[in-house]
Amino acid sequence: MGTPPWCRWCRAAGDKAGLVDGDILEAIEGQDTADISLAMIRLMLEGAPGSTLTVGVVRSSRTEPDKISMTRSLTVNLRWARRCMRMRRSST
Repeated sequence: MGTPPWCRWCRAAGDKAGLVDGDILEAIEGQDTADISLAMIRLMLEGAPGSTLTVGVVRSSRTEPDKISMTRSLTVNLRWARRCMRMRRSST
C-alpha cells in the first residue's frame, strides 16, 4: 500500500509513478537487476531530484514487464526532520 493520497508532501517518486506493493523491479535503465548487487541497485535509483529514470516493472497481473518513467524526488525522513526542528528551537 502506498502513501495516502492526502499526504502530498510525503509521496515518493515510486508512489507517483504508480508502483505498488508486490511490483518487482526487473530492470533499471535497461540493465537487468538480477545481474547486479543491491548496493548497485540503490546507487542506480538515487540521483538528483528532478532527474528521470526508466525502470522495468513486473506485475502479477501482467505477463510482460511495464516500462515506467519516474522523476526522482527528494525524500525526507520525517523522524529526522522533527528531531532537527526540536534541536533548532532549543538552540535559539
